[in-house]
Amino acid sequence: MSGIFCAYQRDNFAGTRINMVNCNERYYVSTWGRGGSWINDQTRNRPGREAKMYNPSGQLVYTTPPPYSSDAHGDWNPVRFVVPCR
Repeated sequence: MSGIFCAYQRDNFAGTRINMVNCNERYYVSTWGRGGSWINDQTRNRPGREAKMYNPSGQLVYTTPPPYSSDAHGDWNPVRFVVPCR
C-alpha cells in the first residue's frame, strides 16, 4: 500500500498484513515466527521514515532502509514489535 509501512506474516508479501500508519506506535508481530516480508513505502524524502524492529527485550535488532525499500524474505522470529517511523 502506498504511503505506509506494511508487514506481512509470510514470505513474498503473503499472509496476514499489518498496515502501520502511525509514527511512534508499536505494532506487534511477535506471534508470527519465522519467515515474513515487509514493504517500506512511507512518504519519501522525509527524515525518520526508516522502520525500526525491536526484540522482546526492547533492543533494536534492525532498521530498514528509507523508502522505497522492501524484503520479500525476512524473519519475524527475533522481532516482537515494529515502530514504522519517528
